[in-house]
Amino acid sequence: TYQKDCDFSDFEDLKLEATEYFKLGAFCEENGYPRYLCYYKERLWFAGTPKFVNRYWSSKTNDFNKFSTTDQEGEVLDDCGIDGTIADDGVNAITYLVPLRFLAIGTTDGEFLLSQASTSYVFSNTNYKVEVESHYGGSSLKPIRAHSTSVFAQRDNRKLYQYSYDYNSDSYKGNDISLLAEHITRDGIKALSYAQQPNTLIYTVLNDGTIAACTFLPEQKVIAWQRITLGGTDAVVKSVATIPNKNKAYDEVWVIVERTINGKRVQYVEYFEGNFDVSSKVTLKDAFFVDSGLTLDSQTPVTKISGLDHLIGETVSILADGAVQENRKVEADGSITLTYEAKKVHIGLPYSSRLVTLPIYLDQQQQTVIGNKKMIYKLDIYMHSSLGGKFGFKGSTHPLREIFSRTVYDKMDEAPPLFTGLKNQMFPNGYSSIPSVIIEQDQPLPMNINALAYSMVVSDA
Repeated sequence: TYQKDCDFSDFEDLKLEATEYFKLGAFCEENGYPRYLCYYKERLWFAGTPKFVNRYWSSKTNDFNKFSTTDQEGEVLDDCGIDGTIADDGVNAITYLVPLRFLAIGTTDGEFLLSQASTSYVFSNTNYKVEVESHYGGSSLKPIRAHSTSVFAQRDNRKLYQYSYDYNSDSYKGNDISLLAEHITRDGIKALSYAQQPNTLIYTVLNDGTIAACTFLPEQKVIAWQRITLGGTDAVVKSVATIPNKNKAYDEVWVIVERTINGKRVQYVEYFEGNFDVSSKVTLKDAFFVDSGLTLDSQTPVTKISGLDHLIGETVSILADGAVQENRKVEADGSITLTYEAKKVHIGLPYSSRLVTLPIYLDQQQQTVIGNKKMIYKLDIYMHSSLGGKFGFKGSTHPLREIFSRTVYDKMDEAPPLFTGLKNQMFPNGYSSIPSVIIEQDQPLPMNINALAYSMVVSDA
């Protein structure tokens, strides 16, 4: 061990003898301490101190407190620690460690794989190798492990690479999963987290304070990005983390959010509610589609609800016994008054969810009619366990039209039931060269779109 500026005056009366078993530690105030760590091959690995940016260390096998590369007699044993350096002709400051089939060592210039040199002998500090595998270059953001791959941010934090083994080339390769969504990650990524259940989603916190998610199913060749816009005034996401739910049904996504509440900047710790799944015996009364919200579950009907001190001065959205009520402003005492009494009430900041399709291109008689004017006159929407919503097309001068859910058979004093099936909607008139359909939900109600079909007219010019 090493202690800088240590005062030995207190030990003058002690009879100390010299020892040959002493070595200056790699981790100390003078050399700095490692930034990155992981477990691999039953060893604890460290890397990247301020003084030795391209150096790595491992503990003894199954002894995570000892890092000596020899025993006390100076003999090198198979279970002794490892002390190595990334040697290459590039700038190779280590930026992350990820244990996969091999130990992936990311640097600012490329990716290296540490592995067993010979399979005929045990992994040890004399039987390992480090080889350069690729030259993407990674940032210091901690990568995530998803499925059988890892996902890391390139050194400018604007691209995410899926790093996985390719059997055809017998090597690890990177796939830019942000290639088709560079407009989303353009401001740079500052945090990553992965939720595996019920949907495989990679959450990214961006430098502009927003959060985005990527549906990540590499086995199905599905990579789809979406922005997540939080409700409230000037919401800024600071951090994101995921943990398994206590009943293991889904992964909880937790965020630190900075908001403007009642004219002041505050920070809240919030989490995303799990998916609304009617197959798990939930009903419309259980639908929670508000931000920074709370739920009241009372045995008797109430009209006045208190305890909303964290939302004083804000306009909140309300779902009461499965029915949407008029938005209310939270009073100075943290209370609101409902329009109608209810037992189970969800209250929180409103937000809108919006689906915008890609521009519609047609291929007619081997001729693509990209520049021709098109008019969508009917839209078929297949919905699952949904209620409410609006539709229209991008660039239209007409306001979005409501998707009507209530029928003549529904009771007027009750919320209409959830709908599963096909909705046929007539579109507003209007031509466009590159029409895109918009479907929006601005009420605290569930909406699941399974399929869309268009009926349109294409002009000759």
